[in-house]
Amino acid sequence: MKKILLAVAAAALMAIGAQAGETEEISEYSFTGMEHYVGITANINQTSERLSDIDFGGYGGNEFTNAGFGIVAGKKLMQRDHIDVFVEGRIQKSFLMDEGENIGTSSYALYLKPQFTVFKHINLYGLLGVNMMKFEERNHKVTITKSSPAAGVGIQMNARSNLAFILDAIWSGTDAQLNIFQEPVTHATLNVGVLYRF
Repeated sequence: MKKILLAVAAAALMAIGAQAGETEEISEYSFTGMEHYVGITANINQTSERLSDIDFGGYGGNEFTNAGFGIVAGKKLMQRDHIDVFVEGRIQKSFLMDEGENIGTSSYALYLKPQFTVFKHINLYGLLGVNMMKFEERNHKVTITKSSPAAGVGIQMNARSNLAFILDAIWSGTDAQLNIFQEPVTHATLNVGVLYRF
């Protein structure tokens, strides 16, 4: 009887140790327990004709480039191995960079964000969702609001604390027909930001 009790106790200790080791490995890479985040972003954004080149250079009569800022918030939906899936919301506002930039924008977006851990503190992610864009034409004093599909890619670098840094690019195309263009427009943003995870 004593041998059976010792064997059961040893097996229980081994199981607890294995479980603890497994938990430590998962938390090291996937940051288990950090289910939410909030943050701020700065961006360069460009409104251009659907068929024009997007280079964020701000040159040419068929593209307008501005600077902006935004806020971001996210919540984890699920976690499996080294893949986390979040739902993320963003609000962004742009400002005219100079007198030649005749289009200002603001947007409200909701994304599904799968995030892949590639190294210990580096994640790659995608963004897929819908973007509610508001275009303001300064010369014509016209405001147009349109929803559009949006997609993006990015990289996240996790600090050892609760902070993380992101860099991403997002594209959205709409059927908005602005007076200044001959074709429907596309909108692109290049974003850099910092997140607080909790």
